Amino acid sequence: MIGTLFWTLFHIHALILTNIVQLSPNVVLCYFQQGIYLTFIGYYSLVKELTTLLLMIICGLWSIMNVRSMRRVRESSTNIKLRLYYFNCRGRIQAVRYMLEDIAYIHKNVDYKEDFELLEKRDEIWSQHKTNETISDPFHNLPVLHWNDTDTFAQTLTIGQLLARKFNLYGKLTSSIVDQDLLHGYIDGVVSCAYTDVILNSFLCIGSMVDFSDENNLMYRLTKNISNVLKLLNNLLKKSSTSFYYDQLEPTIADYFVFEAFTIARDYHHKLIPNEEDCQELMKLEQIMKERPGLANYFNKDLLFKRFTGSLTEILCDLSCYDCSEVVLDYKLTAETVPTEFKNCTIVTEQSNCYMQVKWERNSTTTLMVYGFQYWKADVLGHDLQATVSFSYFDSQPSWSNIIIYRCLTDQCNSPARLKSLLESFKFVNKLEQLQYLLEKDEAFDGKQCLFFSNTTQYQMFSLKKSDPPTCKQCMTIVNMTPKKKVIEASCYSLQTSLNTVNQRVEFDINDRTRSPNWYIACQRANCNTLDVGDLIYQNSLIDFNLEKFIDKTSAGLSIRFSSSFFIVFQNAFNKIQAFLMVPGQKWN
Repeated sequence: MIGTLFWTLFHIHALILTNIVQLSPNVVLCYFQQGIYLTFIGYYSLVKELTTLLLMIICGLWSIMNVRSMRRVRESSTNIKLRLYYFNCRGRIQAVRYMLEDIAYIHKNVDYKEDFELLEKRDEIWSQHKTNETISDPFHNLPVLHWNDTDTFAQTLTIGQLLARKFNLYGKLTSSIVDQDLLHGYIDGVVSCAYTDVILNSFLCIGSMVDFSDENNLMYRLTKNISNVLKLLNNLLKKSSTSFYYDQLEPTIADYFVFEAFTIARDYHHKLIPNEEDCQELMKLEQIMKERPGLANYFNKDLLFKRFTGSLTEILCDLSCYDCSEVVLDYKLTAETVPTEFKNCTIVTEQSNCYMQVKWERNSTTTLMVYGFQYWKADVLGHDLQATVSFSYFDSQPSWSNIIIYRCLTDQCNSPARLKSLLESFKFVNKLEQLQYLLEKDEAFDGKQCLFFSNTTQYQMFSLKKSDPPTCKQCMTIVNMTPKKKVIEASCYSLQTSLNTVNQRVEFDINDRTRSPNWYIACQRANCNTLDVGDLIYQNSLIDFNLEKFIDKTSAGLSIRFSSSFFIVFQNAFNKIQAFLMVPGQKWN
């Protein structure tokens, strides 16, 4: 019916311009008016076609405008709320932080913020938050990402890969990679390498406080592996025709993770990165990433944490210290002769602690060392003070010395004024030469004549058992009393590890005001390492330190008393080989 109506409407001109003649009751003749009809039908057809074309153009433009409008409405109405939750440190999540900063800058419908679990309150708060799955996810760990307050995702790689899928950070297909799954596989391989082999291993170095000067240390080999992996990542990036991995015009999740891997390794220690010629592409990547508006804003606001991890073994490197060459003075240094200024010294920054060592010898000379440490294995909380009196004898050559070692955790705390305060507060007595007879080597020395006794396994790797005396070269005794137990190791060395020595050392913990006197002996004669030697050492030596006098004379006294923002790092057993008797809990005035 409707079709008939439209047909009639579009062909009404035929009825108007047609002549009809009835020839008989059943015969009708229809004919057009030749000139008028042909002219009309020509113009009519032209107008109809033009009208149809115009309507198609108008409808097409209108459709395009509607599609764009619908996209804008969708973006503005479909807001995404992202909340990242992690500790207030750089940590393993830092690469994802970079991704989120860029995402929030590019996508205006993304509301991104980060909330922090404060390390300073970890002991009192984190234990509660850890069991709260609305905070710490089903795995009871951080980081977590809260998506629109409806979903919670955990684990660094999971969060990063989720964001990469949602916000197209896996890149686009190229002429060399035409399969989406293969592209994802290539990108994820770079991410896994950067995260596992560089970022996590760097944190392992930080947690173990690797000694970069000891190439025989097992952890030192890990540092070489990190450097080699970064070199491989550099070479892979070099093969790309663009500034980003796998010929991408924009960064992918791989570029964010490699950017963080390279910078965290370099920021921790220069030995973790390859030679400059082997990391040129990584350096270019760093520059390009830092110029991206979202990341540039992040760095301009100084939002990058200085602290790498939440490990208790990490010490912040943000102090300034005096740094001087080792100086041998031709006079005995006393509180009265301390110079007002150190010569040939500079102020160095980004140190973990400041250090001073003074060594007096019997020949009226004093060796002074003043410098700062970036990486130090501190064995006490806060300020650390050690004093040692010793006497050595070998090949008829006696050697006598008193030593003070001071490590501190405030700016320029190894100054001349602090040294003067230390010397004014110390009193030494060293008559250990009276025990020279214990150190004189007996040519008939037999390891069976050493005392063998042990209540610990701490020093077993360095000493022999009682069944091994034929190979014994030097008797030794270490007595170390901790607040919980008394540790004794009396044995012998298969190699002569040091001069025949007897000494007393006192470790002062300035924070809790305790002192721990220690003694040690290494000798080569019968019965020279018995426990009675301790009494002889204390009869012939004295180390006394007046803490109250020291604090009163120190301008940073309050910093010493209340320093609590630094962490314990335990020295390994080898560094304790010359530890001596520790009397727990003994207070001093």
